[in-house]
Amino acid sequence: MSFMPPHTPPIVQTRIHLAVRQDYTVPNNRMSAIMEATASGKDPAKLAADVNREMQWALLQSGKIPGVIATTGAYSTQQRFDAIRSVGWTLTQTLTLRTDSIGVLPPLLGTLQSRLQLLSMSSAPSQKAERLAEDQALHQAAVHFRHRAAQLCKTFGYAGFRLMRLQTGGETVPLPVMRPQVMMATVPGPVAVSPGETNSTVTLQGTVICEPASVETSNTKGK
Repeated sequence: MSFMPPHTPPIVQTRIHLAVRQDYTVPNNRMSAIMEATASGKDPAKLAADVNREMQWALLQSGKIPGVIATTGAYSTQQRFDAIRSVGWTLTQTLTLRTDSIGVLPPLLGTLQSRLQLLSMSSAPSQKAERLAEDQALHQAAVHFRHRAAQLCKTFGYAGFRLMRLQTGGETVPLPVMRPQVMMATVPGPVAVSPGETNSTVTLQGTVICEPASVETSNTKGK
């Protein structure tokens, strides 16, 4: 006679998939601006000298301001025509200014606009500020995730839960670049700016396994 062991029903696990979203904002504490030196005429050599002179002056003014990084761009030369012939040349060169001290940039831009054109400005959070805000948002999202998992398992009659899988994600909503109106003759003075904030989101997605009271776990009991 053969002995058949008693049939053991399979263990049915209750799994819950969760997604938690946490929105947050980060102050824009980093600013950059693009300016342009330009000269027009018939003598390309003279135009290059004029643009070089303006750019050297702009670099000298920028170097007086602590915390401002100034970078020159490439030359751009364009021949101008009327209906039938060439009437001259236009030579330009860009200057990019960056700083983590937003307050120092507007007065400098006002000074430089007396001889250069302001093409655009943009602002964004520094990496340090973004990382700090993201870490805080992730912590808040984790707290919400844990609370929701505990409450859902409790609703179905379980005492706690065990984390099975967890992944993070996020996105940043870019802000439009500020483009001031370009004026050929600008009176020196501070440029009005409003850096604002950057809106971002972090998400936590994961799966938990609800567990009965007889199972010892280190997870929350739904408190």
